[in-house]
Amino acid sequence: MANAINTVLTKSYLVELDYLVEFTLIFLLIILSVYFNLSRSGFVLILSNLSITLIFLIIFPLVVIVFTQYLLNYLAHLFFALVVSLTISNTVKYLIENKNKNKLNKALSEYVSSAIADEVLSSS
Repeated sequence: MANAINTVLTKSYLVELDYLVEFTLIFLLIILSVYFNLSRSGFVLILSNLSITLIFLIIFPLVVIVFTQYLLNYLAHLFFALVVSLTISNTVKYLIENKNKNKLNKALSEYVSSAIADEVLSSS
C-alpha cells in the first residue's frame, strides 16, 4: 500500500512508449542483428544468434522499463522483428557463402577436374 501511495505522490508511473520511438528502436535492433550475423561465421554465428535473441527478448525490454519507466506497446512486434532479422541475416549469409563457393569451384575447375574440385569443396 505504501508503494502505491508513494507512486501516486511522486507521479512515477509506468507509461507507454511512443510507437514511433518503439518502432525506430526495433528497426535499429534489426539492423544491428543483421550486421553482427553477417560479420560472423561458424560456431560464432550460433552464439551471435543466441545473444541477439537474448537482447531482443530480455535485455531490451528490461532496459526500456528500468531506465525510462516506459512500457513497450508491441511485444509481438519485437518477437516478429527477431524472427525477421535472424531469417534475413542467415539467408543472406547462406547466399553469400554459396556464391563464394561457386566462384571458388569455378576457379579451381580451371586447374583440376570438376570432380576433384567438387570433392575438395565438399569437405570442410
